[in-house]
Amino acid sequence: MAALRALVERHLLARLRLPQDAWPDDLLTRLLGLHRQDAVAWPLQAVRDECMTAFLAGHETSAATLAWWVWCMAANPAAQATARAEVERVLQGRAPGADRLPDLTYLTQTIKETLRLYPTAPVLISRRSKRTLTLGPWTFPERTLFMLPVQLMHHDARWFDEPLAFRPERFAAGAPDFPRGAYLPFGAGPRVCLGQHLAMAELTVVAAMVLQRFSLSLPPDAEQLDTVLHITLRPAQPMRLGIAPAAATAPAAAARPTVRG
Repeated sequence: MAALRALVERHLLARLRLPQDAWPDDLLTRLLGLHRQDAVAWPLQAVRDECMTAFLAGHETSAATLAWWVWCMAANPAAQATARAEVERVLQGRAPGADRLPDLTYLTQTIKETLRLYPTAPVLISRRSKRTLTLGPWTFPERTLFMLPVQLMHHDARWFDEPLAFRPERFAAGAPDFPRGAYLPFGAGPRVCLGQHLAMAELTVVAAMVLQRFSLSLPPDAEQLDTVLHITLRPAQPMRLGIAPAAATAPAAAARPTVRG
């Protein structure tokens, strides 16, 4: 916490030392704009707190998901080629703007399938019963803490055919629906992740820019990765990838399973 507070404080003080007309248009500038408009409602401590939340919930989570996405792309060259062709057709070399994101449908499917296989929050632990609760043959006393095993639910063959296979077409328009609650990368209900739409936009923008520039592959001796929970879902071993300029596309390899453990 001390390291994170120091990081936020350094950015905050560096921004305040700049003339306001030199501030870049980013989240910190917008928060400081609120502070300048109404310092009582938005004291600097509130700005710090919002930055802390954005860093923990909106930066590290997206970075972890993108790490798994590049792994899935490298392990599934046919899906990578399809996503890159869509990016090239839709963007035609331009940076991905908000108006073009809805047209990147297949790329979005690859991200959603990555979140199914490797949900950033594989266990939700913030539900406690307010009263005695009966579920099937079990009775749970008041204040039982429930842990929702999101990753296990995402890998359940009752809801997803070949649950450990990377199949972006699960999320295509017209694909069979799965039950509400079977897919929970951002949670559900009144406490669903407030940043889910920002996260999907962020992930899509970065993924599109990666495909515009790079071709991803697995080294010949690459092994499957185990997963470990460390605030977010991480690879248990170092992730090794082959990265080449997109124009120098590596020879296609056979798709391989993407999940173990």
